[in-house]
Amino acid sequence: MTKYITYPGYKETGVSWIPSIPSNWEMKKINELFVERREKCSDAEYKPLSVTKFGVLPQLDTAVKTKDGDNRKKVLKGDFVINSRSDRRGSSGFSPSDGSVSLINIVLCPRKDTSLYFHYLLRSHTFIEEFYRNGRGIVADLWTTRFSEMKNIYVPVPPITEQVQILEFLRWKTSVFNGLIPEKAITKGNIIASSKSLLAREMMLIDEYRTSLISAVVTGEIDIQGIDIPEYEFVEDVDPDDFSDGVEDEDLEAEEI
Repeated sequence: MTKYITYPGYKETGVSWIPSIPSNWEMKKINELFVERREKCSDAEYKPLSVTKFGVLPQLDTAVKTKDGDNRKKVLKGDFVINSRSDRRGSSGFSPSDGSVSLINIVLCPRKDTSLYFHYLLRSHTFIEEFYRNGRGIVADLWTTRFSEMKNIYVPVPPITEQVQILEFLRWKTSVFNGLIPEKAITKGNIIASSKSLLAREMMLIDEYRTSLISAVVTGEIDIQGIDIPEYEFVEDVDPDDFSDGVEDEDLEAEEI
């Protein structure tokens, strides 16, 4: 396993969820990086999208369809969408296309110089926990974090050149991790049918390591600037439809109402 180094210096932030950051990083509130998009539209004008832990996708067949197709939130390509009731699932991501989502989602339009680094930061385990902590509700199933609460969360902001380096490093590592799963599915062949529990444990370990690595990189716990990134083929996040046998149904279900 690769050994990573830390930054030469850190400074305290006064923020509980990320107590220290590299000395050359800043802390900014969410509303300094994004503006909430609150435009309404219909799914006839803008195709319905699903907000899942795999990102923002065309609406899945497993999604619970809304009965109010004329009362949805508009999403434009490049917007960041997060489900306010994701319940620690990390249902969020930058949208690759225009579309519409149900009203339970928060749609954020990036301000100038807000890069795709935040695709990984805002989906990291550490941020998901902070997002959840800022919410409220009577029971877990109704726990909601609104933009009025989310906008005041402080997040780390590296220099833009470093954001680009972090983004490329995580795209490479994510491709490596994602590539392991279909490879195992192919090489094991018929064995999968009788060894689902073993394959599931292996996939879980891969996912746990990926989750911890992403959190460590985006929060500045480790410094990846001196790492040479080899040529690689980018592998998208695993499509839930491709591996539904190895994932719990409730994790695949889109967060639509």
